Amino acid sequence: MNQKYNSLQSLIKSDLDATSEGEREKGRKTEERLKAMNEIVENMKTVQQTDKAKNKERFQKINEALATLEHHLEIGDKKMDKIVNAEIQARKLHEKALLAKVQELEDRVNKYLDGLNKAFDDVKSGKDNVKVPTLDTDALRREMETIAADKNKMSMEGLLKLEEKMTRVQQGLNRDKREIHDKINDVVNKDQFNKLKSQVNKLDQLMDDVEKAQERVRDKLERQIPQDLNELSAKADNIKQQLNARIDQEEEERYLAIRELQEAYNNLLGRSGVAAPAAEAATTVNGSTITQRGG
Repeated sequence: MNQKYNSLQSLIKSDLDATSEGEREKGRKTEERLKAMNEIVENMKTVQQTDKAKNKERFQKINEALATLEHHLEIGDKKMDKIVNAEIQARKLHEKALLAKVQELEDRVNKYLDGLNKAFDDVKSGKDNVKVPTLDTDALRREMETIAADKNKMSMEGLLKLEEKMTRVQQGLNRDKREIHDKINDVVNKDQFNKLKSQVNKLDQLMDDVEKAQERVRDKLERQIPQDLNELSAKADNIKQQLNARIDQEEEERYLAIRELQEAYNNLLGRSGVAAPAAEAATTVNGSTITQRGG
């Protein structure tokens, strides 16, 4: 009986020892798994921090590139504005000089006509040694031809003012010519008649020269107005294209930045063994929303 009892006790003890050893083995394995999981978590934290730093650096570079691009665009715009303003000022100065020349011509013609009318009045009143004014019509013609043939582009406003001044000179000549033609028939003295007639002939030639110059200015005006309108339309289209291109470029860069961030996020989830959810990156281009799905 004792022998059986001892055998049973020994068997029970062996089972207990085996069970304890199994529990200890399970405990060791559990600790090893926990330790491995902790290492994985720490590695994930390290990877996450590294990726976060890389993404921060990447976006910082993107922002710096965008800031540099914007800075260069601003510099380009300022240079373009400076060039355009310089051209505008140069054109205004040139137009002012041309208009001043026409005004000076008009003053000379008016002074000559006033002197010629006075000479007729003096002759009519019976004065002797009447001073008959002279006018260098050849010089006037050359100056008017130079003004009319000027190849520098003028603004529509400048051309209109120039044409207006030329018209005023021609109208003044027409008015005084009629009066002078009426007066010359009253001149009795032959010498005085010849002197005055010579000036009247010059006046006729001057009127022809003024009319030719005015026609050239008017022709230039009629050709330039449609040209300026076409250029204005082309400039408006060009500005619109530049604005659209700039908007498209900014939206594309914004979309790429969002997509890059999404890819970095998916890579991080992939390293941790978690399935990346389907993500959407939406951007708006010219009023239309474009949605890109990740994964």
